[in-house]
Parts: sequence; structure tokens; C-alpha cells
Amino acid sequence: MPMNKISTLLLSATALACQLVCAQQTVAQGAPSQSMAAASATAGCGGGTAQDPARGGGPLRIAASCAIDTNPDVAAKYQAFQASREEIDVARGGLMPRVDLNSEAARKWDKVTTRQPEAQSVVVTGLSVTATQLLWDGMATQSQVDRLNHTSKTRYYEFLDVTEQVALEAVRAHADVARALALVRLAEENLQQHQAFNSRQATGTLRGADSQGNAKQTEARKILAQSNLFTERSNLHDVMERYRRIVGMVPTTSLTLQDSESARALQDSTKTVNAGALIDQAIHKSAQVRAAIANLQSARAQAQEGESAYQPKVEARVRSGVGQNMDGIADKTSETKAGVALNWNLYNGGSDQAKMRQQAKLIEQAVSQRDRACRDARQVAAIAANDVAQLTEQVRFHTSNVEASELARKAILATYDQGAASGQAKTRVIDVLNAENEVYTAKRARTNAEHDLFIAKARVRAATGELLNTLELKRSNSTDAETAPDNGGAEEATQCPVMTDPPVLPATLPGASGLSSPLSTNIVGGGSVSDESLSQSPTLRGGAPASSAAQTAAAQSVKERLSAWVGAWQAKDVSGYVAFYDQSFSPVGVTREKWLDNRSRLLSKNGPIQIKLTNEKVRVINAETVEITFNQSYSSNNFSDTTQKTLLWKRIKGTWVITQEKSKR
Repeated sequence: MPMNKISTLLLSATALACQLVCAQQTVAQGAPSQSMAAASATAGCGGGTAQDPARGGGPLRIAASCAIDTNPDVAAKYQAFQASREEIDVARGGLMPRVDLNSEAARKWDKVTTRQPEAQSVVVTGLSVTATQLLWDGMATQSQVDRLNHTSKTRYYEFLDVTEQVALEAVRAHADVARALALVRLAEENLQQHQAFNSRQATGTLRGADSQGNAKQTEARKILAQSNLFTERSNLHDVMERYRRIVGMVPTTSLTLQDSESARALQDSTKTVNAGALIDQAIHKSAQVRAAIANLQSARAQAQEGESAYQPKVEARVRSGVGQNMDGIADKTSETKAGVALNWNLYNGGSDQAKMRQQAKLIEQAVSQRDRACRDARQVAAIAANDVAQLTEQVRFHTSNVEASELARKAILATYDQGAASGQAKTRVIDVLNAENEVYTAKRARTNAEHDLFIAKARVRAATGELLNTLELKRSNSTDAETAPDNGGAEEATQCPVMTDPPVLPATLPGASGLSSPLSTNIVGGGSVSDESLSQSPTLRGGAPASSAAQTAAAQSVKERLSAWVGAWQAKDVSGYVAFYDQSFSPVGVTREKWLDNRSRLLSKNGPIQIKLTNEKVRVINAETVEITFNQSYSSNNFSDTTQKTLLWKRIKGTWVITQEKSKR
């Protein structure tokens, strides 16, 4: 299926979408129009590198454009949209006159007892033209056209959604390559520092530091630095191959988060995020939600189409023909006939009633799909907004950590040099090596946070359907009224249901008194956390309380304990971490002693540990028992993992503790 350039694809889709809206022939609600034009910067994808001057634009913009050009899912959605447009023309043809040309040449044998001879045959020839015009069919054809218009809108928004998601994947691939390149540079710098320190010892410039033990320690740390470099280079190879798969060409080795105007525009586009406003914008502008609303409108139009079965069908017909012995009548040479024909079905075995019941269920299905799309859009926007807030704080903290670590390294090295010069060691070699490692791990953590923040900002733009605009791959010429979804003029039943905000996460972490915690950032509603908001129970659509006050308090307490559990893990506080588990806790597959040994070993490893929990689902069994399920992302210096974990919490002697833990990869 030919689709060589994003400009051709998006411009064609826009033109068809505009025709779709303009072609509405009834008062049925029209779909939001969106004029799009892609950048003409690309000069073909699938070869070269992301910084080929012939392509124009920056590496990030080119990567997103080429990913869209070559992605089979985008091509499939685009062709599905085009097919839906052709289907509208098929249905609209039923409103136009139908002209048929008929010809006949035959020999007819018959027997008439009152005729002599009784049996005879005649040669029959004829040529006729018949014109038929539909006058009334209970609006069946028009309802079918309306239904297919809404279906085509659905396909159009599905095309926009997959295009936005592919662009997001390209941004993620770009950021991952830039991250891997930065981590390789950090690993190389770390290795150079260890090699320089090792050389100083080998030349004997550090008197008192040339003992065999110190030499072995220095050599071991240098080998570890080499191992870290090999690991980072391996990771770089993996993400570059992923980039090649998504974008269709090889990335350059100079990618950064500030290497083009589009990358800088993405960095600056989401400096501050109001979660409440972002969620509202996502629900109103999400292509996924718009597709679901158009699908619901299509289901309603299909139900109206079924009602036409109870109406008569009326047609005007004109027929004129010439021939020999026409219709088998001897010597008949011409005929002209004009009239009106009516057909009205009176009974067909109950099929029409069954079809109406079927359409009612299909409307209910479309409503559920609409609600699901609204929930998904809300979740994606809320998580993206929260990640931007958290990672912004993390970058600030990591930057402070890097500065403090570098000052500490400088002071430790100066003290060590003074001791070496005087022949009296004031600082151990291991302290110098540890200081160097602290600087490396701090810079590594900051680099990861910066690139995660870049991706989170892209997710925010994608959640609101603005990522391509930010990358200058399309532009909107429509006014806000034209591009707004059908929320204003459509009936209430086609809109996203109102959802009550759940309780927010706690504002502080254990051991963080006096510090500004990232969790105090506006997470869900875009406002500050109050005791009143924590005490309110979530409500269902019918307005009934979702749980009692005691159960709501239990759920909130467990969430606070979960955050503290993560905090102890990241702080590598072995005793604090183990204290979250009840004495009766029995790990799956191993003894408790073996589990304790494994936990202690993992928490004692060098380097920071980062834990990220997403998609938390709380199930309150009773006021004393709560089950919480979440996706856990774990990362350390040389290992990362993602699992789905379920923790069963029980309140024992006034303290919530973990009694069961299940993990699934």
C-alpha cells in the first residue's frame, strides 16, 4: 500500500475528513474537523541516519516523521479510513436513480388449445431501458449514510490515535538512545578517573598508598568501572536496534535532548502541569475518546436504520422498449410504461423486532466502550502529569546530589593528597574510590531522571493529542469551535461520565521530615491535599457510597504504608524494610530465612535503588484487611525488572503489615 510521505498521508486524511463532515445531509451531529498539514522536511525514510541534512528538520522530528511513514499500523488505519469513505458512496448511491438496459433474443414455444394450430413457436427479440427512482424507504438509505459517516469518523480518529502513539514511540526511542549515549559517556569518564588514580599509585606518587591491599582495591574498582562501561555499551546497542526498528534508520551517536528545535520545544512545552486541567483537556481532545463517541453515534444511527423496516418502500419506474414479438406476444414491436410501485412487508417471522433488540444491545455496548475510552484517557493523562511532577522534583534533588557528591570527592581527594605528601595517610584509598563511585551513581541517576522526564513530557502531549503539533508535524487551521469534540452540541448520553477523584497519595515519606516531598505535588485534581478530601469516599455512577468510612480509611492507611515500604526499600534500610512484613509472613517458594538473606543482600548492593509503582488497584476486603495490586518497576546499577505484585495487608495490633506477597512477570 503506497504511503511514502507523512505529508501525503495526513493531507489526504484531512481532505477526506473535511468531506466527511460537509457531506452530512441530515441534522445529525457532525464530527469535529481538524485541518492537518505535515512538515515537508522528510525526503524519504529507510536509509541514512537521523541527522542526514537532506532530510531537513531535527533528529527528533525526522525520527517521528519516518516512524509514521513506515509504520504498518498507521498504513492499515489509513487504508481502513479510506475504505470507510468509499463505503459511504456505496450507500449514497441508493438515493440516486437506477438505470438498467435489458436485451433479449429467444425462441418461445407454447400451446393454446383454442388456437389452430395449438402448438407453435415465435422468435422473441427486444431491447428496453428501465429507470427506477427511490421515493420512500422509511429513511433507511439516509440512516445508512449517516451511520457510515459516523463509522468513517471513527476510523479517522483511530488513524489519528495510532499516528500519535507511533510518534510517541519514536520520541521514546530517541530519548532512550540519547540516554544510553549519555550513560556510556559517564561510564567512560568513570573508567578514566579510576585509570588515572591507578596510574598515580603505580608511579608511586601517592606514598603510603602503595600497599598491596590498596593496589588490589584500586584494581578491583577499575575492573568494575570497565564492566559498567561494557554494560552501558551493550544497552546502547539494544536501544539503537530498537530505534532502527521503530524509525527505520540508524541513529547518530550525537543524539541529545537539546539537539533540535523540536526537542527543545518538547522540553519547554510542559514546564508546569495542572493535573485537573490536563485530564479535562485529554478527555475533550483524545482521539481515542472521539473515536468511541463517533462509534456510539454510529450505533444510534444503525438503530434508526432498523426502524425503517416498518415503513413501506415506494419507487417510481419508467420502462421503454422495442423489439419483435415482445413478451412473447405476436407482432408486438414496442412498449412504454410509467408508474409507481409500493412494497410493504406485513410479516417476516419477527426478524424486525429481534433486530431492534439487537441494536439496543449494540448501543449499550458502544456506551460501555465510550466509558472505557474515557477512563483510559483519564488514567493516561493523570499518570503522565504525575510523572512530570515527580520527575521534575527528582531532577532537582539529583542535581543537588551531584553537586554535593562532587564537592565531597574534591574534599576527600585533597585530604588524601595531603596525607600522601606528608607520608601520613589521613584518608583511606577506599574512601577516595567510594567518593568517585558516589559521583558516578549520582550523575547516572540524574541522567536517567532527565530522560524519563523528557519522555513523560512527550506522554503529556500525546495524551492531549498535541504531540505532532509540538513536533511541527501538523498544524491546525481550525478554530476552537471547529476542533472541539461533540461535547457541547451532542446529547448528554454521548459524553464521558463524571468520575469522582480518588483519594490522593500521602504528602510525606518516612524519614523525610523537613524536606519537600515530590508526593506533595498536585497529583490528581490539580489542587492541594486536604483532610476533607482524604475522608471522602469515592462514589459510583449511581451516587451510592463505594465503601464505608472505615474501609476508606483503611485503604488510605495502606496506601501510606505502601509509600513508606517503597521509601525504606529505596533507602536500603534493611531493618525498616523487613519490619513491614508480619512475623507470620511466608514467602512463596523459599524459607523465610532464605528470603531474609536475599533481601539483605539485595539491599546492601552498591548504587541507588529506584522503585516506581503504577496502576495501583486497592480492594478493601474489610476494615482490617486490604489487598493492593500494582505494577512495580525496579532498577539498580546493573539490573532492571518489571513485575505485577499483589500485597495482602492486615492490621495487627494497630499496625498495617504484609502477610502475603505474590509476584507475576
